[in-house]
Amino acid sequence: VNFEVLLLAYNPFSPIKLPIEFGMLKSLKYLRMTDCNLVGEIPESLANLSSLEQLDLVQNNLAGEIPSRLFLLKNLTSLYLYKNKLSGGFPTSIGALNLKEIDVSNNNLTGIIPEGIATLPKLAALNLLSNQFHGVLPPTIGKIPTLKTLKIW
Repeated sequence: VNFEVLLLAYNPFSPIKLPIEFGMLKSLKYLRMTDCNLVGEIPESLANLSSLEQLDLVQNNLAGEIPSRLFLLKNLTSLYLYKNKLSGGFPTSIGALNLKEIDVSNNNLTGIIPEGIATLPKLAALNLLSNQFHGVLPPTIGKIPTLKTLKIW
């Protein structure tokens, strides 16, 4: 299957897990499953989506950690994971240099905000509101020339 776009948003499914098979959709560029009653963890297999540009799993009941390999996807520009029940730390290894928007607000994320975020040369919006981060905001984040929106507390 050569899907490039998969939009299933606002479907009132019975509680379902995000299918690990979605990780086999190598041509997929856009995956949008906003408010679909998703439960469980974000499958590691989504990190196999080398063409993925936008991942939108907003307003579900996803739990567990954000798969760190998602932040290594070279084509990823937008990552929307807000309004879930995600926990654990923010991934520290960040190689998705095309990321323009990251919104992980309204989760249960903990730990520090990693320096690696400051290596994203195209980042325009970073929303970390309503989590449980601690420590100091890396000062290098203020040096991202494209950053227009920063929401942290």
